[in-house]
Amino acid sequence: MIKHLEDEIQYLRMQMTHERQRAEVAIDRLLNLKLGVPGVTHATREELREFESEIEKTVRDPEFTQAGNVE
Repeated sequence: MIKHLEDEIQYLRMQMTHERQRAEVAIDRLLNLKLGVPGVTHATREELREFESEIEKTVRDPEFTQAGNVE
């Protein structure tokens, strides 16, 4: 019985921490909106693929690969 209660207390502490973190994020968002700071955007999968494609092109470019060679 005591072990069960200890486990439940641990679980509730974890939930409280999670909810506190969510509240902090929500408060930050509200403050940013109030101050007129734009929110952080995340790249879409398509944008990430496009970015990776550009990196691959650059890495394969002979001028790029030879730029670090000292002759």
